[in-house]
Amino acid sequence: MKFIVKLSLVCWIIFISGLPCFGARRALLVGISDYRALPDVVKGRMLSDLRGPINDVKAMEQALLAYGFKKSEIKVLTNQWATRERLEGSFRDWLTDGTGQGDTVVFYFSGHGTQVKDFNGDEKDGLDEVLCPYDTDPKTGNNTIVDDEFGSWLRRLHDRTVVVIVDSCYSGDAIRGIRGVTVSRLETVATTRIKNISFASYNPPPICRGLARGVTDVPPGVVFMGASMEWQPAFEIRRHGSFYGGFTFGLTAKMRELVNPTYGELFDRAKHMVMDGMRLPQTPVMFADARVAKRPAFGGKVYESPIPKPDIEKREKVLVAMEPGEGGGDQDFWAIRKALSRLDFVRLCQSSDFFDRLLQVEKKSDGFSAKLINRIGDVEYLNTSSVDDLIQKLKKRLEYAYTVKNLSRITNPRPPFRIHLWLQDEDRRDFWVGERIGFKVKSERDAYILIINVDTEGNFHIIFPNKYQKENLVRAGVIYSFPDPHACGFQIGEPVGEELVKVIATDRPLNLEALGPNNFESYFNEAGVISMPRGIGGTVLNNIGSTLSSGRFAWSEDSLVIRSHKQP
Repeated sequence: MKFIVKLSLVCWIIFISGLPCFGARRALLVGISDYRALPDVVKGRMLSDLRGPINDVKAMEQALLAYGFKKSEIKVLTNQWATRERLEGSFRDWLTDGTGQGDTVVFYFSGHGTQVKDFNGDEKDGLDEVLCPYDTDPKTGNNTIVDDEFGSWLRRLHDRTVVVIVDSCYSGDAIRGIRGVTVSRLETVATTRIKNISFASYNPPPICRGLARGVTDVPPGVVFMGASMEWQPAFEIRRHGSFYGGFTFGLTAKMRELVNPTYGELFDRAKHMVMDGMRLPQTPVMFADARVAKRPAFGGKVYESPIPKPDIEKREKVLVAMEPGEGGGDQDFWAIRKALSRLDFVRLCQSSDFFDRLLQVEKKSDGFSAKLINRIGDVEYLNTSSVDDLIQKLKKRLEYAYTVKNLSRITNPRPPFRIHLWLQDEDRRDFWVGERIGFKVKSERDAYILIINVDTEGNFHIIFPNKYQKENLVRAGVIYSFPDPHACGFQIGEPVGEELVKVIATDRPLNLEALGPNNFESYFNEAGVISMPRGIGGTVLNNIGSTLSSGRFAWSEDSLVIRSHKQP
C-alpha cells in the first residue's frame, strides 16, 4: 500500500466523507480461530490456530451495541463460514450493495495475517500485507485478501462513513528493540500467541500485478489506527480466563469505559492499555486529520454499560509456575519449590494455568541456570551457584512483580476526571542503561498528584513531590515536565529490567505521613526522591488503596512501563 504514512492493515481504516452521519448502519464482523489447513509446518515453523477471534467478535458486537447498532444491523462470519468467497460476497452484498450515501459501515476482522512479495511496485518495502480467511492455503498462499484488492473494495464505499478494524499482524518475530536494534527475543508461552502465518510459496492474484503505480490501495480521506507497526507482531492474550486479541481487548474495554469518546481519545487510551497495561511489544499507530480525530467515535455513544468497581484494597499474590530443565534432579527442583512457597507474597501454580511468572531451572556443573519469564514472554536470565543464591535473586524480582501487580490494581475505570502520564519520547518503552528520560503529566482539572516508581527489585520510590518540588498541585490543562525541563532528566541505571511509573491525582492533597512513612523526609535519597524498601513501600501501597476507596476523594490515575537494557 502507498499512503501518506506507511502503515499496515493491522488498523482501523476510517473513510470520512463530508456528509453528516444520519443514515443506516451496517457492520460485518469476521473472526477465525480454527483454520481449515492448520496446524501445519511451513519453512520449519509450526503454524497454529488461534484462540481469541471468536471472543473478539463477541466483544466487538457488544461494544457496537453501546454505540447505537442493532443486532439486526450486525452480520457475523466465524471459522468455516468465513471463507474467502463468503467474506468477499458478504462485503459486497451486506456492506457495498446494502448501504448507500450517508450510511455508516463497519468491517471487523480478527485472524491471521502475513506479508508477501509486492508484484506491482506500490510498496516501498517491497511487501504487500495480507488477510487470511478460513480457507487460506499456507503452502501456496491461495484464498487470501491482499491489501491492493482490499483497497479496491473500499473504493466502492464512497459517500459513506466506513470503519475497518483489523486485528492481525504481518511479522512473526516476537522481539523488543531500540531504534532498530533487537534487545530481547520473547519466549513462547501458553498465555500468548502471535497472529501471523507464513507461506511456502505465493502466486499473487491478477489485481496485485495489474494496478498501476501511484494508485493507492485505500481511497483518499482515510484515518488509520494500527494495532502494531507492520514489522511488529500483534498478540492475542489471556484475560479473565479467555483469549482475546490484545488490541481488540484494549479497544473494546475503552469503548465500554469511556464516556462518549472521540476517535482520538479512544485510540490514545487503547494504545496506552496495549503498551502499558498489557505490556505488549507492539505500538499502535494513528494517522488522522485533527478535525476527524475530534469527532465522537462511531457517531456517539447511546448508553453507558455498567463497569464493575475494582477492589483496590485487595492484595493478590504473585502466581509462579515452575518447569524443570535438563540436568536438574527432583531434589533440587523440590528444594526451590519449597523455598518459594515460604515467601508470603508468592502462590505456586501449574504452568498450564494463568501465571504471572514462569520459572525454568536447569542444573549446571557449577550451579543453576534459570529463566524467569513473564506472561508475555519477556525473560530474565539468572545464573547462580546454589539454591540459596537463586532464591535470593528470585525474591527481589518476585517482590517487584508483587508490588507492580497490586499497584496496578489501584485503578479507576470511569474517573470523574482524567490524568495523563507519558514519556517525553512518547512511543518508546525500551532504553539503554545510561540514557536519560523524562515524564510529562496533564490533568483535566486542578489536582494534587503523586508520582510513584517501582524499580526492578521492587523498591518503592515517590519521585514527586520530592525534596526540591514539594508543591504538588497541578493546574487543569497545563503540561508539566518531570524532572524540571532545565534539569538533566532521570538516568536509566542498573540492574536492568522492567520498572513501573504511576501517577495518582486527587482533588485534595494526600497526607504522605498518614500513608505510612513517618518522618518521610528521612527517606530522601541523593536525588531528593523518597525511596523505601518493599516492606515500607508495601505499607504505603496498602494505605493508598484504603484511602482512595474510602470515597473521600475524587481521583484518577495513569501508569506506564519502561524497560532497561545493557548495550551490546
